[in-house]
Amino acid sequence: MKESYFSIMIVIVLIAVLVSYILSFSLHRFKGDYLALVTLGFAVVIDTLLKNLIGITNGPMGIPNIKEPIFSFVKVDNLIGYLLLIIIIFTMIYFAFLFLRRKFSVNILVALKEDEIQLNTLGYNTFRIKAVILTISIILAMIAGQFYASYISFIDPYS
Repeated sequence: MKESYFSIMIVIVLIAVLVSYILSFSLHRFKGDYLALVTLGFAVVIDTLLKNLIGITNGPMGIPNIKEPIFSFVKVDNLIGYLLLIIIIFTMIYFAFLFLRRKFSVNILVALKEDEIQLNTLGYNTFRIKAVILTISIILAMIAGQFYASYISFIDPYS
């Protein structure tokens, strides 16, 4: 069965949402340096886990022969095709950000950075705002990683 590039992207986004929920619920009590240390530890654990799952990830040897995206009758296999695909996807993401900008004001995000306790006192759910920001950043990182892996057709722990 031939998978669609967008169906794989949807699965990646769902994995990103799951990972961000796990991270946001387990890390929401840490602040400052402790948060940095715990996220670094989480990254080391995930890296070690993926390197040791040889049956799934091929371990340190990486995953070769990643196919390029195929849409209906168009095969994206050159630089211009990838560029157009990335422009289309990130234009859709840009419009999604415009929609989210109405939901979360930029002033709320600045206030979250400056004084989280005061923003919480004003009735904003700072945990929810942080979880949404984390989810968005993880989704963007996973989509970018998918484009990178399909462009070079190989991915390993060191790239």
